[in-house]
Amino acid sequence: MRRDPLALGRLFEGLRAAVGEWRGYLKKETQAHDSHEDAKLIPLHPALLKDDEFAKYGRAMRTVFSDPKILNIAVSGPYGAGKSSVIARIREERLDDTWVTVSLAQFKGFDDNGKTMSSSSVEAEIINQMVHRVDLACSPKSRFKKIGDRRRLADVAASAALVCFAFLTVSLWPLDIVAAIESRDVMRLLEFAAWATLAVFGVYKVLRSGAVPKAVKRLKFLDAEVEFAAGDSASLFDKCLADVIYLLNSAEVDVVVFEDLDRHGALPVFVKLRELNLLANDARAAGKKPLRFFYLIKDSLFDEPRDRTKFFDFVVPVIPFVDPSNALDIFMRDFEEVGLAPNKGFLYQLSSFIDDPRLLREIVDESAHYASALFAGGKMKDKYCERLVAMMSYKSLFPLDYECLQVKRGYVFNVLGRKAALEGKLANEVEKDLESLRSRLDELGEEDGKARATVEKRIAVLECKACRLPSMTIRELVADADDADVLFAFGPDDLTRPEDFKELRMGGVPASPSFPMLRFLICSGWIDESYERYMSNFYSESMSSRDAAYLSSLRQAAAVDRDFVPDDPKEIVARIDGPMAARPGARNIHLFKALLDGGGGGEKLRQFMESLARDNDIGFLAEYVVSDQYLPAAFGEAIEYIGSPVEDFFVDECLDDAGKRLFAKRFLLYALVARAPKTSVAAALKFANSDSLFLAKDERIGNGEFCKALESVGYRAKTIDFESCDGGLIEFVHRKGLFEPNVGIVVGFLGSACSVERAVGPVDAVREVISLDESDCLRAKVEEEKELFVSSLLSEVEGDLPDDPDCALWILNDEKVDIERRREYVGRLRGIEIPDISLVTKQEFRTRFIGRGMVKATAGNVVEYFKGCGLEVDEALAGFVNAKGVPSSLTADFVSERGVDCEVLLMGIVRCVSIRMEVLERFFNQYGFKVADFDDADLDVDRVLSLVEAGVLAMNAATLAFIRENYDSVVLRFAELNVDGYLDLVLPDESGVREYPFDEGEALSLLESEAIGLDEKLRVLSGFDGAVALSENYPEEVNGEIVKDRFDGDLQSAVCLCVKSRGDLRCSLTELLSRNAAQLIDQGIIVPGDIIDEVLSVGNVARDVSLQMITAWAQTTKPIPSRGEITKRLEAASLGEYVKLLQGTQSMIPLSSADDAFLELLCKRRMCGTVSKNPNSKNLRRVYPKGIIRKRE
Repeated sequence: MRRDPLALGRLFEGLRAAVGEWRGYLKKETQAHDSHEDAKLIPLHPALLKDDEFAKYGRAMRTVFSDPKILNIAVSGPYGAGKSSVIARIREERLDDTWVTVSLAQFKGFDDNGKTMSSSSVEAEIINQMVHRVDLACSPKSRFKKIGDRRRLADVAASAALVCFAFLTVSLWPLDIVAAIESRDVMRLLEFAAWATLAVFGVYKVLRSGAVPKAVKRLKFLDAEVEFAAGDSASLFDKCLADVIYLLNSAEVDVVVFEDLDRHGALPVFVKLRELNLLANDARAAGKKPLRFFYLIKDSLFDEPRDRTKFFDFVVPVIPFVDPSNALDIFMRDFEEVGLAPNKGFLYQLSSFIDDPRLLREIVDESAHYASALFAGGKMKDKYCERLVAMMSYKSLFPLDYECLQVKRGYVFNVLGRKAALEGKLANEVEKDLESLRSRLDELGEEDGKARATVEKRIAVLECKACRLPSMTIRELVADADDADVLFAFGPDDLTRPEDFKELRMGGVPASPSFPMLRFLICSGWIDESYERYMSNFYSESMSSRDAAYLSSLRQAAAVDRDFVPDDPKEIVARIDGPMAARPGARNIHLFKALLDGGGGGEKLRQFMESLARDNDIGFLAEYVVSDQYLPAAFGEAIEYIGSPVEDFFVDECLDDAGKRLFAKRFLLYALVARAPKTSVAAALKFANSDSLFLAKDERIGNGEFCKALESVGYRAKTIDFESCDGGLIEFVHRKGLFEPNVGIVVGFLGSACSVERAVGPVDAVREVISLDESDCLRAKVEEEKELFVSSLLSEVEGDLPDDPDCALWILNDEKVDIERRREYVGRLRGIEIPDISLVTKQEFRTRFIGRGMVKATAGNVVEYFKGCGLEVDEALAGFVNAKGVPSSLTADFVSERGVDCEVLLMGIVRCVSIRMEVLERFFNQYGFKVADFDDADLDVDRVLSLVEAGVLAMNAATLAFIRENYDSVVLRFAELNVDGYLDLVLPDESGVREYPFDEGEALSLLESEAIGLDEKLRVLSGFDGAVALSENYPEEVNGEIVKDRFDGDLQSAVCLCVKSRGDLRCSLTELLSRNAAQLIDQGIIVPGDIIDEVLSVGNVARDVSLQMITAWAQTTKPIPSRGEITKRLEAASLGEYVKLLQGTQSMIPLSSADDAFLELLCKRRMCGTVSKNPNSKNLRRVYPKGIIRKRE
């Protein structure tokens, strides 16, 4: 049957257009997506581990994946430890591997009331999840199929192929291929080729899909029979084992993860999974990655530890992510992420009851959600956040009871309702204690005052406690009770409807492992009567929602906002009773005004005031007084119930200075028209006096009544801010003298009331005050209280006080000023100079001025001060003259004219050791006075020496005797400077009489002194009666006189002096030594060689003495004398025989001890040879020379 080829072309074009439309539709569908808003909440799914956390498991995982024999791996840890997070991170690390996850979660309340699944059910679930997680397109022969909508393009293509195949079959029928070939019908041949292609492709798809075994259970051909299905007795794993292996290998699955398999206790399944892993790996093609099974299990899966190590090839232990030790950190981090900030201490206590990370996150998420839903913008008052978290913790762990609480039923609802039982228990205990104490009080006598006071105090505390019990919250009651069991221990009989206990499963709440957390939340007050605020929105038609919420919190004794502004405070007051008014939450300034205004009756006001008095809540009273709700009656009520709270108020920090200012003003105005306690008035006045802005303009206070109040109570301003305060009030205070004349006030009034044009500071205040007329009220006030003024000046001005002399004298000469203030004042003065010290009336201040150099350096001031000190020079005057020098006009004549003994002043200055020597010397030089009789034995030697140097001491017998006795070291200088007078005293006069004894020691020192001349020294020498020792320090003339007439026989001194002398003195000494040559030998005195030559040249020296002198010299002289030097000495002594010997000729030497000693020395020095032992008749010996070579002629 022929068909139009154009029609066939149009058919294919139509199919192509349809396929294009489907592609466009699919593209549009894939591009469509819903917008997602970041809710900033924390998901409950496992989170990826951070790098530092994953590092703990990296080594183990590298070991697993690097060893092909490790196929069954256990990731062990308790529930919630983070096993899934570890696997998730590994999966991210190994993206090249193909992963399949089988999760078998088990939950109580599902699956036959929490019973574990059977092994067959577990096997079916595992196969089911594997099939749905593997791409079956890779396993076309698998018998497993999953329902899914294929891509529409594929369905369209398959439909088109089927239609074409049917169309071609009809078109080509009957299939006469031979005729087509013979007729060479090209179009028909093409149609046939297309038909054959579609037929082959269809058969291929049927065979690849494995449909034949599925459709045909059993096939019999001739005598052979093949059965394709397994028997019904085999397990599901056994039936499908080959399919599962084919599925895993054909899909090239590398890792299969089994989660929560251990929750079902199906241990045989583990064995079959291990077998599956072994068979699958054996069936894998060579070179392929091994198939690994990861089992996420708890550590206690196997009862026998050996079974676990035998079953698994490797075990990776997971450290728990959350436990009570670190739950706090996770709590705080998660709450920070969602924008909530519960108290850290509360979270620490709560976290000790929770160890499941998913539970932690659920609490955080629900808290954030409820916060945004119940509180505008998520903003909550103090402790609201903690209460909300407590409710969400209760909701998460006790969801059934939470649902019951929403309808005012359940366990917690009844616990909160048992507050009265706990209150009654405490009331009974208090009553018993009161009875015991009252009995004890009756037993005590009046003499036991201390014991009675203790008991009475205890009774008062218990009575106060009994009054407070009705207004106490559950948390406060629990804190006072020994235990809170009465709240939590109840049964069906304690309920209004006993059936609720079983129906609502109340018994399961205290039996729950999480019950300690619930008990903690209730006992700590985090869950209380205000629970409704944290469960649902509040609606009311009788009053505004704001007032209703406030009233609800007040009824439940919950924390309220003290700054809350009710829409109708009188309506709230009308709805509360006396105990509610006594609660701290009722302390609202708007409610208080309504109570004072008569709202609610006197009983509510009474209980309100009694609660204020009981708690001594002066802060609330102060807050009310300074508010715009203030009524004067508040002071009367406070005085009646509290007593005198004003004193405590001003030392409390409940208000700032502005608030205290308004409080004081209103109280002083109240005191004008009512009787107020004096102590309260004094307290308010104390604050007012010290407040610099107390006179500031306040529109709420009228100036007229205020001025009356100030004068009435005796206002006395200590400080005023003149720029900020009201001018009229300042003028009133100045005119009435209602101020303290301290320097700050004085400076302010100088600029305002006294109209001083230039700027006045504290330093200028004194000068300006004394320049005012004596009739001026400011000056009169300062004069009246000068002590206070000076004290404030010292306090106000820091550091030095630059002032002028008139101001200083005005303060220092007034005895009304305390001496300590004046001392401090003068101590801080700087930069002034008192011209005349006599104007300072007190000697103490004169001393301070002199000591600090603040007095003009005049002779009159020095003499006047000296007289004021009792004719003594003190340290202050010493420092003064050291610093400024002695006034040039301070002379003996000036001192005498002022009626002071010249010598007394002189010696006073000398005796003051603090005065420097150079100052003394200048003073002595200008003073012009000599001391005739000096007798001060207590002076320092330097001071006496300065007197001597200056010529102040007269030379006379008495002074010389006193100085010899007390200052012997000064005598020489005294004699040197007065040598003629000294010699006149110690040398005999013409009649041979000495006026004062001659001291040879002094005389010898004078002979050495360079301060006197030769004539004076010769006069001194004449005073000696005996011999005088020679000295190289004497002039030659003096030594010559000593050698001539007064030689003391000291030849050693003579030798030493001779060496250093020249001229006539040397000749005299040489003659002296020549005359005493034998004594020189006897005394062992060594005479130098040149002196020997001179001494021996004089003659008259015996031969033996000369030889001994030369021998001693030759033995001791260093370096050793030469032959020539010795020969020179011998020639001077005329010892020719030795000269001849030393020159190389034998010589005849006498036999004597002196010759023997000298010859022995020469032999040692190799200057002579053999000495004949036998002398001749003349007692001479022949001695041969040595050590010299004679020249032959």
